[in-house]
Amino acid sequence: MGKIRILYLIDVFYAFGGAERNLFDIVKYIDKEKFEPYVFVLKAGPEFAEFNKLGVFAENLDVKRIYSPKGIKSLFKLVEFVKKENVDIIVSYHEGSDILAVLLGKLAGIKAVISSRRDMGYQLKKHHIFIYRIINKYFRQIVTVSQSVAQIIAQREKVPASKMVTIYNGVDFARTRDVNVFTVEELTRLGIDKNKKLVGTLATFRKIKGLEYFIEAADIIARENQHIQFLIIGKAAINDRPYDLSLETKASSKNIKFVEFQKDISRIIHLLDIVVVPSLSEGFSNTIIEAMAVAKPVVATNVGGNPEAVIDGVTGILVPLADSQSLAAAILSILNNPVLEKTLGEKGFFRVQEKFSLKQMISSYEALYLSVLQK
Repeated sequence: MGKIRILYLIDVFYAFGGAERNLFDIVKYIDKEKFEPYVFVLKAGPEFAEFNKLGVFAENLDVKRIYSPKGIKSLFKLVEFVKKENVDIIVSYHEGSDILAVLLGKLAGIKAVISSRRDMGYQLKKHHIFIYRIINKYFRQIVTVSQSVAQIIAQREKVPASKMVTIYNGVDFARTRDVNVFTVEELTRLGIDKNKKLVGTLATFRKIKGLEYFIEAADIIARENQHIQFLIIGKAAINDRPYDLSLETKASSKNIKFVEFQKDISRIIHLLDIVVVPSLSEGFSNTIIEAMAVAKPVVATNVGGNPEAVIDGVTGILVPLADSQSLAAAILSILNNPVLEKTLGEKGFFRVQEKFSLKQMISSYEALYLSVLQK
């Protein structure tokens, strides 16, 4: 048996968000003696070039809408590619790519089409749900990033549990361990005061990330303790500058600092004393498991897949969503108790090694790809 050829299709690749990191890690670490990956993106930024550095075929289709003339032309280009390269499996990420993957599978005669679902569907409109209820039957398997995502899909889109499989994100421990320490000059440039306790959140600046509640919690804590610096690490989402500006306006405290997006999030996490995930919705947070991988205590909202990663009171603290008072209280309870801070971090470290390793994730995907070809 020759290599199994897999075509990956994703809507956007502007930065290493959750879906992008998942796809990149799979393509980078999958057994190249058994699998041959190809990557196509509908719309990409500079970060997409990282695939080429891996020596992997990767192409930006530069398609804004799949129903446009350019989108239809790209579909037939993909059909030609799939037939020429004898592709065995198609894997899609996000709504546009899911639709395109089903059409591609039908036109090219590929039955092994897999949808990778990474969030709770907070952006889905009624017409998206209607379309999913039609196309879901054409997926050989639907991969969900958490049990919570699987449950909401089953309820919302009437998908049987037998069609879904949960594969958690995994942490590359070599990447989290082997980091370059920030120099004094770098910290000065970023405005980070290492003489203070550092509490940070890492996110693209979208309303769903709940960053305003982090800011409110920081203001509450600052009234009691001025020896803490709160870091908001990330960048504005595309076409979401108004929300970005509203955050800057809201962050009136001098103890709150916006820090530019860091490609290597493990490096910045090493600096932090507490990692906060105040999301209003979350499929499964890479930030949480990255924090646990370097023994940092986590405070996160009790939404989506967060409680599948964080054991409340053991590896971190879970709080209600949109509740800045509870968020502040949880952060203070850790800051005021060094023993608790250390214990949460250590137990989080052991949990992520046991349950959320990159090796486990890759093995699960390889087993999935083999299984869908046998059905």
